[in-house]
Amino acid sequence: MIVIGKETKYSDSIKKYIEERGLQGRIQLLQGFTMEELSTIYAMAEAFVYPSMYEGFGIPIIEALYSGTPVITTRSGVFPEAGGPSSLYVDPQNIEELRHAIEKVLQDSSLRQKMIHDALEYVQQFNDDKIAAQWNALYHTLS
Repeated sequence: MIVIGKETKYSDSIKKYIEERGLQGRIQLLQGFTMEELSTIYAMAEAFVYPSMYEGFGIPIIEALYSGTPVITTRSGVFPEAGGPSSLYVDPQNIEELRHAIEKVLQDSSLRQKMIHDALEYVQQFNDDKIAAQWNALYHTLS
């Protein structure tokens, strides 16, 4: 498992958890990638798991979808909007639900392929030209 993110106070508790359970050889904590490198990592992943409790828009979810990577994320907040109908949604505090979703994606290749196909269609709404057109249309309604 690869965990990517900047160092925070929370990182210390993750490192402690990994050490206490002897998972050092199975989990890597990495950071400092360029956008091109992240895109490659997303594309190589069998799944992007983002059980966040922080309410951001979910740009990493959209990046994973563009890379053709199945997404498992939080069912509340803005995450369903970012992930669309092809992603799987979980309660980030429910470990069994999260485990089940990961196993489902990893073990069911037809589900994984459907998630990839549908996600690539869904994520097109976030293309720069479509967003620019929406902003332009909004601007014209205000003038």
